Amino acid sequence: MSTPEHGVHDSRPPEPGPSELSHSENRAREDRITGSTARRPGLRRAAADGIAAVANRLCFLVGHDEAGRWLVLEDQGLAGGIFASREAALRYASVETHRRPGGVRLARRAISFRI
Repeated sequence: MSTPEHGVHDSRPPEPGPSELSHSENRAREDRITGSTARRPGLRRAAADGIAAVANRLCFLVGHDEAGRWLVLEDQGLAGGIFASREAALRYASVETHRRPGGVRLARRAISFRI
């Protein structure tokens, strides 16, 4: 059985347009529509905690290549770089691992950097 189309109406009031909302209500509406979390400090903190957790697991290998350049390679291929000196390479790796013991290792042989 079908219901007649006439005489049926939605009892909810229409949703106000963007010009009728306050600034904070408009931002909340945008966040609901887009799924944005950029303006929510609790979620930013959770994202930062997640990044810190990943940084706590990073392990770097520091060494030089055949040409004598200093390289830093993350063991999963997530980060790395080419550096002018051994000190710069070690500083980068230690900062990335938050100076965690065992987070930085020195290579015994020449290493290569692949892109």
